[in-house]
Amino acid sequence: MAASLNRELEMTYSTDFRRRVIARVQSGDSKSAACRLFGISRSTLHSWLNRADLSPSQGGFRHRKLDRRDFERHVAEHPDALQRERAAHFRVSTSSIRHALKRMGATRKKNRPATAKGNPQAASSTSRT
Repeated sequence: MAASLNRELEMTYSTDFRRRVIARVQSGDSKSAACRLFGISRSTLHSWLNRADLSPSQGGFRHRKLDRRDFERHVAEHPDALQRERAAHFRVSTSSIRHALKRMGATRKKNRPATAKGNPQAASSTSRT
């Protein structure tokens, strides 16, 4: 996410540059010619023309229902909980749980129960004599 944020900041045009483009259009150049000259898209120019304030706007931030710290604590305390159980606990969808686990780098793998093949003691305790 940090990489995409840096890319967006690098692509922000200065207020001076925006004013020069708009002045060019207002002086009589066509919008297409101004866009070609300054190397911007028409949609960018249209959004600048429709805005009263030309300063760069702050990007939107996503509100998350799932608190990262609470979720990480829950995963640590209940490592074998199913995604649907986590979803019910936090009152979110299973896809939200899947995305949160992916962001954490956690896998969906569970601890396997002891089997006769992997654990000889389990085999002797479960075998019938």
